[in-house]
Amino acid sequence: MADGTTTPRAKRSRKARPPTTPDPIEIAMEAEAVGQAPHGVASQVLTEQLQLIRTQTKLGRWQIASERASFALKVLTGGAGMAVAGALAAMAWQASRSDGLVVEAFSVPPALVSRGATGEVVARGVLDRLGELDRAANSLQSVRIADAWTQDTKIEVAQTGVSLDDVQRLLRRWLGHETHLTGEVVQTATGVRITARTGVGRTVTAEGSAEQLPELARQTGEALFRQARPVQYAEYLNREGRWAEAKPLLAQVLKTSDDPLTRAAAANALGQITAYSEFRYAEGIEWFRRAAEGPNRLLGAVSLRDAASVADALGHNRESIVLTRQALKRLGREPGAVAEWYRAGYRANLAALEFDYHTAARLLRPQVGRANAGSGGTYRNTYSFYLAALHETTAAQRLTATPYPNTEVSSENWPVTLAIAREQRARGDASPRILALEAFSLVQLGQPEAALEVIATTPVDCFFCAVTRAMILSRQGDTVGAEQAFRAMDQLYPGQITALLYWGRERLRRGDAQGALQVFRRAEKLAPRYADPVVWSGEALLALGDDKAAEEAFRKAEPLAPRWGRLHLKWGEALAKLGKAAEAKAQFSQAAALDLTSAERAELQNVTRKLTD
Repeated sequence: MADGTTTPRAKRSRKARPPTTPDPIEIAMEAEAVGQAPHGVASQVLTEQLQLIRTQTKLGRWQIASERASFALKVLTGGAGMAVAGALAAMAWQASRSDGLVVEAFSVPPALVSRGATGEVVARGVLDRLGELDRAANSLQSVRIADAWTQDTKIEVAQTGVSLDDVQRLLRRWLGHETHLTGEVVQTATGVRITARTGVGRTVTAEGSAEQLPELARQTGEALFRQARPVQYAEYLNREGRWAEAKPLLAQVLKTSDDPLTRAAAANALGQITAYSEFRYAEGIEWFRRAAEGPNRLLGAVSLRDAASVADALGHNRESIVLTRQALKRLGREPGAVAEWYRAGYRANLAALEFDYHTAARLLRPQVGRANAGSGGTYRNTYSFYLAALHETTAAQRLTATPYPNTEVSSENWPVTLAIAREQRARGDASPRILALEAFSLVQLGQPEAALEVIATTPVDCFFCAVTRAMILSRQGDTVGAEQAFRAMDQLYPGQITALLYWGRERLRRGDAQGALQVFRRAEKLAPRYADPVVWSGEALLALGDDKAAEEAFRKAEPLAPRWGRLHLKWGEALAKLGKAAEAKAQFSQAAALDLTSAERAELQNVTRKLTD
């Protein structure tokens, strides 16, 4: 154009690309990629596909959640199954260990039931007697005794109608060793007859009038206990002093039983009878050793300790120590309060056998007053003896309801020990230990001739008897004979500190302080934790005029027996001779507050008066 302007040309429209694929979804996706909105069939397909993906995503989430829930449910179900299996396993284990007497209700005629004598009432009478006998036997193998009609737990397994008690009862019958007692009461022409069975084809019967039914039930219970648990019944008889009846019953058990535990228990009971009732000590020890070979660790330990006790009574101190250590090893780490009770006693006893009474008292103190199965005591007497050996006489005597021989001997209460021995003899106990106790008391009370008559019938293998014979010779003035007797005893019973102390004291009494010191020094080496040899060495040193060495001896002994009145009395005397008046007065004051014999208290008054003059 003339003015130089130009007219714009019309823009040509871009041709749409032809589709590269016949797939409508891909066509739609290509259009979306170049900024063209999909249309037509492709657009519809793409929209539907998007909705389908969203639906499938939701369904996938639900499926995952469902699978997770299903897995959790399976875990919970499996856990519940495992819990049930665990409970059943525990019930089966308990059932396998069940070994008691279960009394079923008796069958009783209606006429007696109408008078109140139901089957449960009759069975209860039997049950009560069984329980009495088991408690009286006080056996390590105490019997579980129960009735069969009050044990239902009332907890039922859902949809089965079976209670847990049914399952437990079935397991006990299947896996356990319970003895089920059944029976019936029938009327006879003269009254009634009770018949009871132990489930192994054996029966017991008792007959009498209907009014005697309660007593007949008790008789039946005793007969059943004897039949079902012969060893425990024999232990009951022995504790009642009827050991002559118990012995053949135990012999029959050893002859017929093939159960190792039952045989071991029978051997232990025979050891008790042989050693403590028939006074055949060596044979008793053999029975105890045989019992210790059984499968029960606790019973084995008790048997070994019984053997140790007999050996100690015979004066065989070293053998007793060995057997007590074996008992502790046999007991090992056996769990439970019963085992711990015995373990504490054995450890304390071992310390006492080594003449460490301070440690023995400390170890036993927590157990004092507690009763336990298989033992007739509560450690009160034993603890009392330990205190007496520490010369805490008043505290020792407070522990015992009646005078205890070992405590009174350690306290040197000779009138009381003589009374104990004579009372036992009046009851028919003429055992060597009782005869020796009587004779020894007579010696100490200045009656050696009377003592000689009593000791004459005792055997030679009795330690306490040998000590008494030597003491009689010494008090009769036969120094040579006494020395020979003490030396012979020292060879027969090596390591017997008690014998050495009496030997040394007899030498000191006769004025042989140097000879006494030699014996006391030997005792010190053999029992370094025992105060008595040290104190008596101090007294010998005082007699020899070595006051400084005597004072050192008393100072050394004080931690071993801090409440021994005589120790503080003699310590004060040594200090007074050394010119330490203030320290001597302190020791005399301490002695006055502690246990002293009447002779020692008179001596204290005398030395105190001299110190203040």
